[in-house]
Amino acid sequence: MKLWLGLLLVGACSAQVILEVPEVPVDPRARGLKKKAEEPGAAAEYYLQRRAMDGKLELPANRYIEAREQVKRMRHVSLATGRATNSKATQAERQISLGAWRELGPANIAGRARALVFHPTTPATMFVGAAAGGVYKTTDAGLSWIPVGDMLPNMAVNALAIDPTSPDILYAGTGEGFGNIDAVRGAGIFKTTDGGLTWKWLEATRNNSGFWFVNKIIVSPVSPNRVYAATNVGIFRSNDGGESWQLAL
Repeated sequence: MKLWLGLLLVGACSAQVILEVPEVPVDPRARGLKKKAEEPGAAAEYYLQRRAMDGKLELPANRYIEAREQVKRMRHVSLATGRATNSKATQAERQISLGAWRELGPANIAGRARALVFHPTTPATMFVGAAAGGVYKTTDAGLSWIPVGDMLPNMAVNALAIDPTSPDILYAGTGEGFGNIDAVRGAGIFKTTDGGLTWKWLEATRNNSGFWFVNKIIVSPVSPNRVYAATNVGIFRSNDGGESWQLAL
């Protein structure tokens, strides 16, 4: 009987202690941080405020592209040789002129891989499209990767398609059309005929709002010049390898 009474008293005291623990006040600054963490749109709004012109509600993405074209026309100096280079050099030649670079990281930053295509006869060769990183290529089944789209005017690659009859021909569609708050807007479709060494901006998709968000590209296995592109506007069809497009659906 005494043992039970002792246990009851101990339990009552413990309960009293637990109930009488004072509430720790929350720092108002911590509340603010928590509130911001629950508002993912705040980061996008801050990004816009820092970059948009006064009174504008969106970034003039075409201005970035125009600036890039102007840079191409400017005189270039090779970091490797210290001499002026040809302003009309190819993408591969410009990359070589930059000299040797070694990646220092960070390597622990996550990204979004939006597209993956395999070489039709050599499956160890693959291409990956990154939401804000361009196009990467591997020839050893993913053990190592090299960037083949660093010189694209827009690196928000969201869709990739490979010509099954001529695997050196690929199409890269840009722009994330998934409605995510951190989606990166694209600038049309790019095409390579040499496995990613050089890319051509398909003129019909350039400065065309119908191709700001390209979600899927398909090349016809029967008629490879027939290409389909699903965008935020609808489904476009090309019968000449991307030179011209018609809204099909």
